Amino acid sequence: MNENSDGLTIPTISFEHLSELTELTLSNNKISLLDPEVFAHVAKLETLDLSSNQLNVTQNMFVHLKQL
Repeated sequence: MNENSDGLTIPTISFEHLSELTELTLSNNKISLLDPEVFAHVAKLETLDLSSNQLNVTQNMFVHLKQL
């Protein structure tokens, strides 16, 4: 994760080698920005916890996550 004055961001390559990942908890991390491509390689993800962050959710943020 990268920290800036607005909070944390997750680099788009963070999960690229975790294609079998089914559950991910990122709660309470002050995440403020998520590029939709950050989830491009974790299409099997079934559970994603982003609670208690500073995210502004957009429609395309979870476009790669068909199993959520």
